[in-house]
Amino acid sequence: MKKTMITKMKIAHSLKQLLLSKDFKKITTEDIAQHAGVRRQTFYNHFLDKYQVVEWIFISELEEIFAKKAKPVAWQEVLAILLQYLDEQKVFYQKAFEIDGQNAFRTSFQHYCLEILDYCYKNEHHHHQAQSAILIQHLLDYHTLAFSLFIKEKIYQEEALSQYHFMLCSILEKQFKQ
Repeated sequence: MKKTMITKMKIAHSLKQLLLSKDFKKITTEDIAQHAGVRRQTFYNHFLDKYQVVEWIFISELEEIFAKKAKPVAWQEVLAILLQYLDEQKVFYQKAFEIDGQNAFRTSFQHYCLEILDYCYKNEHHHHQAQSAILIQHLLDYHTLAFSLFIKEKIYQEEALSQYHFMLCSILEKQFKQ
């Protein structure tokens, strides 16, 4: 593994550890760097700010999970993996969804949800006539907002997010087959 990746992982792990005992707003880049055992400048060599670390954690950990899977992965499995991952990292993502402002995690999460739903739509319609691009975009936007808000709300409850897999797949299949 490259030294750059090891350093990024140390920084990410440090932020995750700090979030267990401290509010995100009160964590500074200096806190993260010190906890990781790196200089503050080293932090900035790898990340723009602490918000980017949260986004990097989300993307890199999911990419690692998908890298271990056989390709291509069905969209239903993508959704199952996402829900299971969020269940396993529930405390971290409860804190991540509390981040406010222009760099809020929910914005990155919505973008990722849009990618999943776009993948879902393309898998359901790979042999159908193309529908209106505007209609498709509205449908994707609507379901992205609904899906991401649903996850954001449910992550604070005791129940596992993965219990909603069948329901979410059913809703999406019905909507995208029309």
